This record gives sequence, C-alpha cells and structure tokens, in this order.
Amino acid sequence: MTTGRHLVHASIAGEYAERLAHKAEHLRVGNPAKEVVPRGPVIDSGQRDMIHGLVTASVDGGARLAADGTYEDLFYRPTVLTDVTDASPAHGKRSSARSHRPAPSPTYHAVSLATATPCGLSLSIRWITARASQAPYPF
Repeated sequence: MTTGRHLVHASIAGEYAERLAHKAEHLRVGNPAKEVVPRGPVIDSGQRDMIHGLVTASVDGGARLAADGTYEDLFYRPTVLTDVTDASPAHGKRSSARSHRPAPSPTYHAVSLATATPCGLSLSIRWITARASQAPYPF
C-alpha cells in the first residue's frame, strides 16, 4: 500500500518533507520474487505512465520534486512532491507518488482536505504534539 498524501502542520512541514524525501531516496526498489525489497514494480506500463504523467504535470504546475520521480522499466522510484495545491494533477489522484502538503491549523480543515477526494480508500490520522525537533516521525 502506498500513502498518497501527507497533510502536515505548516510549523513542521519543511523538516517533515526533508525527512520523508531522505527516507524515499534510500528505499530499495526491485523484484520481490528475487530479493527482499520494500518496493516492487507497478502493475504495467500504463500505470507507470499515468504515475509519471501526474508527477511531471504537477512539477510543471508548480509542485516541487523533493525526491526522485524517475523509473526504470516498471520500477518507479519512491517519489515525494511538495507544494502540491488543489490544482496539482497529483492532488486527489491515486498513484505511487507521495505528495506533501502543509496543512494549516485548525485540525478540522486538515480533515476536510484529507476527505475531499474520490480516491480515499483509507484514512489515518496521526497526531503528534511534540515540537518539530522532537517529533517521532514514522521514518
């Protein structure tokens, strides 16, 4: 399962994006039938091309590529986009690209952003109250 969107409070958004990008850059991609890897291939070339189209169109529209955005055959590298807006093609689409969007306070606004997509197969809210330098990020 791939997490498509991370809504992060603006006060920790920069550090969170850096850590997420660092983690993504160090994830191995490969054939899980031949080796133990956290990331295998996408289903087919059509899916790969759709992912790449969302990534490149989002970057062309102002999103920032914080990690990778490349592929080899059907192996799409873990990708992190920041500065994603409602107008970004990657916003609200299911893909293997992870997008990061600073969420303003209050919390109800973040929840409304998280649920405002037809692609919400699952939703998880992780509440961290520590300061950014002490935050126990999941990576």
